[in-house]
Amino acid sequence: MDRDEMVEELWAREQIRDCLYRYSRGIDRYDVELVRSCYHDGATDAHGVYNGDLEGFLELVHRFRGPSSDYGIMQHVITNTLIERDGDVAHVESYLYNPLVARDPEGRLPDVVFGGRFLDRFECRDGRWAIAERRLVYDYSRVRPSTAKMWDEWPAENILFGRPDGEDPLYR
Repeated sequence: MDRDEMVEELWAREQIRDCLYRYSRGIDRYDVELVRSCYHDGATDAHGVYNGDLEGFLELVHRFRGPSSDYGIMQHVITNTLIERDGDVAHVESYLYNPLVARDPEGRLPDVVFGGRFLDRFECRDGRWAIAERRLVYDYSRVRPSTAKMWDEWPAENILFGRPDGEDPLYR
């Protein structure tokens, strides 16, 4: 591989990783347009609870991340990303650790943690790497008692709390 090919390879890999991280931010901050930007038109997503086109998946995002959803805080932690690129197509396996905290200040709903992997087919179209096909593999899950009450002992004015919307400290 010559220098130009190496630069192209590294640039493609960085764009793919950036897309994975933007997806996580979009889901966790309930920024549907950011999530949309991570997919190509015509993309499919198989999340188990939904398997179909991008528009249907974005409706799922509204249902699970919107203000009336049970779970307000999520963290999509992406690790161990393996990228196997062949020209304008890349097959990408990314490990996912995803804790979910309920919107329940009384602590009645449990916290949920699951681990799995995204199996993605990325494509480069018009110089832009994005997801063409996504499959989510569930490897494990855990249900734990709520941690909602643990913050009661801390003065709220001293804690910077994350939010699943545009009021998150990230946007201030």
